[in-house]
Amino acid sequence: LAAIVCIGFHKLRNDGNMDKNERQLGRKTRNLLLIKLLYCIVNIDNGTLIKQLISLWHDQRKWALELLVNSFDLKRIEDLPRGRREIPGTNYNYVTHGAGVDVYKAESVGGIDFDFDKPEPDSWRLQILFEKQYNDGNLSREQYRHFYEDEELLGKEISKVLK
Repeated sequence: LAAIVCIGFHKLRNDGNMDKNERQLGRKTRNLLLIKLLYCIVNIDNGTLIKQLISLWHDQRKWALELLVNSFDLKRIEDLPRGRREIPGTNYNYVTHGAGVDVYKAESVGGIDFDFDKPEPDSWRLQILFEKQYNDGNLSREQYRHFYEDEELLGKEISKVLK
C-alpha cells in the first residue's frame, strides 16, 4: 500500500497535463490512501495482538520463574514454599495452586498465573494474563480496549490463534 501511495503521489506531482479539477481529485485520492496506510499501521489485527500477548506470556513466565527461584534461593521451582506470601525485595506476592503459581502485585494486577509443568499457555491462562497486564498498564489501552470490553471476543481470538 505504501508503494502504491508513493507511485500515485509521484505521478500526480509530475503530470503537467492535469487540469485543476484532476489535480484536486488526485490530492483527495492521495490523502485517502495515506489515511488508509496510517490506519493499517496503527490498527493491528486481532491475531497479531494475540500473538503479542502469547509472546508476553512467555516473557512474563520466564521473569516470574527467575524472580521466584532467585528470591527464595531455590534449586527447583517446584520447591517454592506453598501458600500465599510476599516476594522479598519486591512489590509482588504469590500464591501457589496445584502444580502452579500466581504472581501478582494486587488482585488482577500485574504478574502471571502459570503451571510449572506447562511451558505453553492455554486459553484460560492467556485471558488471565490479559486482565493482569491490561490492568497494570502494560498493554496499549488503544489497541487492546476492544478485548477488555468484550471478553467473549478475546476468548474467540485466543482460541483461533492457539489452534
